[in-house]
This record gives sequence, structure tokens and C-alpha cells, in this order.
Amino acid sequence: MNEFKKLFHYTILSKKQIFFFASIPCMALVFLNLIYLDVLIDLQQYYYIMRLYRGLIIMSSISIILFFPSAPLFFLILKNNKDFTFLEKLSLTIITNTCFYIIFGYIAAIFNIPIMGHYFFSILIIFFLLQVGYLKFQAHKGKTKKMLKTKSSVLTNINEFTLKQIFLKNFSLNSILLIIFIFLICILNLVRNPYFFGTDPWLHILIIKKITEMNYLPLMDYHDELGLHIFCAVIQFFSGVDHLSIPRYFIFYTYFISALVLYNLFMRIFKNQNLAVFGVFLLEFSMLGFSYMMLQFWPSGLAFIIGLEIFFLFYVRFQRFIQPNRPEWGQIRSSLKLYYSLILLFFTCSTLTHAITSITLLLPLISTYFIYLLKDCRRGFDFLLLIGLFGIYLVLTFLGVGYGHYYFLQPMSIPWYYVLGAVLIVGTIVWRFKKSLIFTSGRFSKAIKGERSLLYKKIEDKIILPLISSILLLILVIFIIGNILILNLNISFLFLFFDIFAFFSFSFWGLAVFQKKPRGKPITIWALSINFIFLGVLFIDLMTINEKVWTRILYLGSVAIIIGFVSYIYKIIKTDGISLMKYKILLLFIVFFSIPATAYYEHLGIANFSMRQREVRAIEWLSQHTSGKKVLIMEFGHDYVFLYYDYPYDLDNKSLRNFDLHYIISHENNYFDPANHVDEKGVNQLKKLKEEYGTDVYVVVDNFYFLNVGWQVYGQLSDEQLEQYYHLDYLNRIQSSRSINGQGTSYYWVI
Repeated sequence: MNEFKKLFHYTILSKKQIFFFASIPCMALVFLNLIYLDVLIDLQQYYYIMRLYRGLIIMSSISIILFFPSAPLFFLILKNNKDFTFLEKLSLTIITNTCFYIIFGYIAAIFNIPIMGHYFFSILIIFFLLQVGYLKFQAHKGKTKKMLKTKSSVLTNINEFTLKQIFLKNFSLNSILLIIFIFLICILNLVRNPYFFGTDPWLHILIIKKITEMNYLPLMDYHDELGLHIFCAVIQFFSGVDHLSIPRYFIFYTYFISALVLYNLFMRIFKNQNLAVFGVFLLEFSMLGFSYMMLQFWPSGLAFIIGLEIFFLFYVRFQRFIQPNRPEWGQIRSSLKLYYSLILLFFTCSTLTHAITSITLLLPLISTYFIYLLKDCRRGFDFLLLIGLFGIYLVLTFLGVGYGHYYFLQPMSIPWYYVLGAVLIVGTIVWRFKKSLIFTSGRFSKAIKGERSLLYKKIEDKIILPLISSILLLILVIFIIGNILILNLNISFLFLFFDIFAFFSFSFWGLAVFQKKPRGKPITIWALSINFIFLGVLFIDLMTINEKVWTRILYLGSVAIIIGFVSYIYKIIKTDGISLMKYKILLLFIVFFSIPATAYYEHLGIANFSMRQREVRAIEWLSQHTSGKKVLIMEFGHDYVFLYYDYPYDLDNKSLRNFDLHYIISHENNYFDPANHVDEKGVNQLKKLKEEYGTDVYVVVDNFYFLNVGWQVYGQLSDEQLEQYYHLDYLNRIQSSRSINGQGTSYYWVI
């Protein structure tokens, strides 16, 4: 037993060297997969050996992609850097590696290098060996200990070693429960989704498959933003997994990596492990939209995670500048190259993944640092870097990156007094915040305890809590009565609005108090800036009758809302109010309401927006039994499945765009409603389409479909309208995918 302890203790203390020992077999297995060893030796005839081999390949690929090539940089070369904890270095390692593959994917596209697994693997090996060589050179110079040298303290303290001590040092019960809970949620999403959430992933795996099969970067297929697609192509190259499995299992990356990044951020803000775990829990399982983004296979989700890591780096560095004493230039220059290099890398890759998400997260940082720059040029020194990042964004936008995502910015005639009023409001807020920047400690404690003034305590007890409770109750009553009499909305909308308002109300008050702390003020300015962006986008949506964009900003603002809510819990803890029954009821209600409400909301989303297995098989059958270019009238997003199965990957025709395969008729024409098939002059629009395009026309009928016309986002066919399709003499039903309960999709050919 002593020998086991001795070995285990040595392994734990040598965790930095373990990267090298683990990397050799992992890289070897990935290399064997790249040269198709299983095909060369006909390993498929041995079923169990093949399954074991594939399992080892997948595990090795995950390890390589997550930890290399930058693990030696953060854990060995920068091991004496005290700016970051182990978990913070781990998140930096994973995000850096993700960006590493994205950058070299674009470099290959610029220099017309075939994008293949061997290319990424070679670059990986080169950077890995460069770091090993650097470590050997430093060891030879005597600046670092040799990599395999054992410390004498390992043997002298071996009797004091216990597994319990190691376990308690690295984990807490709450963090373990959170990890288990996230894992179970990921498993649940695998079980309840036959493929993946939504229809957008079909477009993304089409692009990924084009990259892996045709070995080039189809930039025009997604507004030149292919960061997610490059990263997932590397996953497919290294592991050999089926393309359909990538979005299905990608939730393990988004949920766990986002949880790690958020945990590190909450720990920096609140310096309390339990609050950090609670904040991550609320974000991952509330209806504010963060979990919705992590569940979706969206480029914006990956860009959001990278953007949060950028915010984390800025905040860690910012904590040096908000101390009572004015920062010295030495403090400003400390580790400046490391921080700036990482931020530049992360922001560039985030923009190349989803530009509009990146700029939405950048603007609040710019406004925050601008206010501190007005106060003191040293405290706002990093504003110069932010201007540089904004310049990078402008250059990439000028080159066409993300151009297709600005469709909502339509020309508008805004009265001059609206603009003047907005400028005056923003100017007043900036002036007030600049004036309120005080860097002494103790103000927060005095404010919440009423030692200096009873204003905050009186407002909370007599106004805030009763007002929030009354409004929530009023909303509940009005919604129920109005829904019964007029609206007839799904109850999920009540859950969503109720959840958002509850979190937002307590968040607003939490930040109003937390800003009394020097480290809370930048968080408050940042959160308020996101709210201004949300209001601006909502105004544009209302003016242009658009119903979609503001929800995306709400998703991005979910982190600021939860930080504010946790700030309120932090205030309760500091005033010893956590033991009061009213606060216990509040926390229990939030938890027990958010989880089932979120699950129900996502369940409806899966039912309405995800492809069922029978629907995909029907499209695959139609793809196999038809040929040539055809006109498709179908639910928004279902055409992506047609494109995925119809695209001729083997022809290697790089000039063939995705949407050149078929004629996709816009959903705004609403040909799903039989009443719209014939116009006022008696002309059959479907037959007219067949004559104009000179090819077959197919109508895929679903009773619930995306419309987005005026204020109407979704359309729905009644049973009578669905029944009409059986009696239309110009349509021939060729396929139907129906469930046991009769729900399904019918496929019609225009005669």
C-alpha cells in the first residue's frame, strides 16, 4: 500500500510532466488513424478489437485537441506565472488550442494549402517540439529544473500523503455535484434528440463535410465565418467520427468548457467557490438563453465562449488598476505581452467564428474602459488595446467577414430629437459613472449594513422586494386572464417572461449595491452597456418589424444578468440574511422553478424545430430517388437536409455553392396555406413555378412552420387546411413521414 501511495503521490506532484508522457501514445494513435491503419491491416474483421481501437482513437483525439499544443506553454513554460490558477490555466489552454486550429485553417486557405488532417497534425507536432526544445534549452541553461527530475520532498513527506487530502484540495462537493449534473443534462439531450437541436446544424455539417471531403475552405458558404467548421473538421480528421455525430456530441464541449470559463470568472468576481458554482448552475439551467446557446450547434455559441474568456482576461488584468493606489507603469507593463497576445488571438478567432457576437461583446468593454480612461489614463490604459481590437473587427468586416449577419440593419429615418435625447442620456450616465469611480474599500459593507446611510436598506425592504413580488404576481394574473380571453399563448411564454423578469429585477438591485465595491463597478458598467445594446436592437426590431435579433442579445446578456443576481445573493450572505426564511424560499423557488421550466421550454423547441428521424429518412429517400435541380417549397431549415444529402462531394467542384443545388422558395410566400396556391386571377402559382424554372416542384407540408412576416413569426395549418391537400388535383403525394399519433410531414409533387 505504501508503494502505491508513493507512486500515486509522485504522479500527482508531477502533473506538469504527465502531459509529455500522455501525449506520446495519444499522438501516435491519431497518426495511425490519419494513415488509415485499420484499413491497411483489415482490422474491421475483428469486431471487438476494432471497437477498442476506435474508442482509443476517439479518446486520444479529444485529449490532443483539448490540451495540445499549448498545454506545455501554460503548465511548464509559464509555470512560475502566478496570475492564473490551475483551472484558469486549463481554460486558457483549451481556448488557445481551439483558436490555434482556427487560425491555421485560415492560413491554409490564404496560401491554398489543402486542408487535411496531416496538415493540422504536422503543425501540431512542430509547435509541440518547439516548446519541448525551448524547455530543454532552458534546462540546459539552468533556468528551470529538468522535466523528469524528482523532488526530494516527495519521498520525505510520503507518509503524510492521503488520497483524501488530494481530493479535497482540488474539488468541493458542490463542484462535483455541478459536474455530475451537467453530465446528466448532456446525456439527456443525447437521448431526447434523435439527431441534434434545431435545423441549423445540417448546414454546418454540410460545410464541415465539404472541408473534410474536398480539403478546402468554402468561405462563401457562411459569410467567411468558418471558425466552428474548421475546429469540427479537425475533430473529424483526428478521430474519424461520422459527421452527424459531431453536432450531437458537441454539447459536451460547449456545456463543460463554458462552465469552466464561467466558474473562473465568478471566482474572480466574488472570491467564493459556492457562489461561483451557483452562478454557473443558474446560467446552464435557467431560461435566460445561455443554456439554449450551448445546446445549439451554433458558431455564435463558440464565439460566445471565446468572448467570455476575453472578458475574463481583461477583468483579471483590470483588478490591478482598481486598487486604492494609482497603478505604476511597472504594474501596467507586467505580463502585458502575454495578455495582449492571448486577447488578440482570441478576438481574431472569435470574429472569424461569428463577427456579430464578437462585436456585441466588445462594445461593452470599450464603454467600460472609456469611462476609466476619462478618470485616469493609467487605470484605463487597456482602452488602447480595445481600440486595436475594434480596428481588427473593421478590417475583417471590410474584407467581408460576417457580412450576411447584418440583414437587420435596414435604413431608417430616426428623428433628430431621438438621437439628441439618446446622446444626452448616454453622456449623463458616463459623467455620473466617472464621478462615482472611487477606489477605496469598505463602502460596500457600510452600504449594505446601513452604517453610513439607511438608504439602500430602506429601499430594499420597503420598495424593491414588495415591488418585485407585486409585479410578478400581477404579471401572472394578467397573463393568465389575458391568455384565456385573447392571446391563447403557450404556457412556456409565461415561464420565460416570469423567469427573465425575476432574474433581471434582482440582478438590477444586486449590481446597484455591488458597484460600491471597486471590483464591482466595472461589472456594473459592463452590464449596463449590454442593456443599452439590447434596448437599441429591440428598438430596431420594433421599427423594422423584426422579431428575432433582440432574443440573441438577450442570450448574450444572460451572463450579466446572472452576475447581478449572484451579487444580490452575495449581499445577503454578507449581511447574514441567508439564514432568514424569506431568502431560503427565494433561492429554492428560483432553483425549482428554473430547472423544470427550462426543460419544458427546450422540450417544446425540440418538438417544433428539430428534425425527427422519420423526416430525415424521408428526405434521404427523396434525395436518392430524384435527380437534377428542383424547386423546393418547405419549412425553413429543412432544405439544409436536402443540401447535405444531395451535394456531390466526390465531384470536387469547389465553385458549386450550396444553394446552387436547388431552387429554394422563400418561406415568406407562404405556399403552405392552400389558399395561396391560386392568386386572384386564377393562376396556379405552383404550376407557374414549374413552368418558370423548367423542373419539378416539390412541396413539403408541415403543420407548424417558420413564417417571419410582419409580427407573425410562425404559421400553423389547421386540420381543415391539411385535409384540403388530399383533394388538390394538381398535387401528387409521393411520401409521408407520420408518427403513431398521426403527426408528421407530407411530400407532394406538383403535377
